Amino acid sequence: NDDTLLIHLIKELGIPVVLVSKNSLGTINHTLLSVEILETRELPIVGIIMNNYFQEEKLIREANMESIKNHTDVEILGSIGNSKNNDRLIKEIAAIGEKIKAGMENA
Repeated sequence: NDDTLLIHLIKELGIPVVLVSKNSLGTINHTLLSVEILETRELPIVGIIMNNYFQEEKLIREANMESIKNHTDVEILGSIGNSKNNDRLIKEIAAIGEKIKAGMENA
């Protein structure tokens, strides 16, 4: 509806957040603002997943991740790329899933 946002539902349900950020131009600002509002509303953040679907240059993706690490205490759980290699994607997702599970248990 027009009055309720996802952040309101998260607060009402009392669930921890996994923030997914598109790893491209503008992600540093977007991610840091998202982390700030979540922390301001006292919502626990399990971590950040970097979405590399759009395949920015590797140097840009790595610089974005490093900058986010330097400006927040939230763990970057990993990144998921745009790959036609299903085995690789499954391994990336499984590794991130284990980190999410551990973070949920600690939240």
